[in-house]
Amino acid sequence: MPKPPPLTNVSFKIFSNTDYPKSGVSEGYGYAVYVGESMRIFQPNIPVVSGNSGFRSQADAEAVAKIVKYKVENHQMPPSITLNELDSIGISH
Repeated sequence: MPKPPPLTNVSFKIFSNTDYPKSGVSEGYGYAVYVGESMRIFQPNIPVVSGNSGFRSQADAEAVAKIVKYKVENHQMPPSITLNELDSIGISH
């Protein structure tokens, strides 16, 4: 069975967790991943790390969002992040 072509309508937005008080994360940054207009992933905290901490910077959130975006585009489901991936892009946890 041939692999489906990559999705071309995947995007992400970085947000401050202070803008989403109901997320349960009071500090830092998170990201949302969209397919078309539909939000598919809302990630206010650093994935795969115990606790409920947001990313320390917008750049950290963006670096992880880019990896997740790539995985969604290429049908890698679930588009999970590993500790090795966090370490490889210098995200402290």
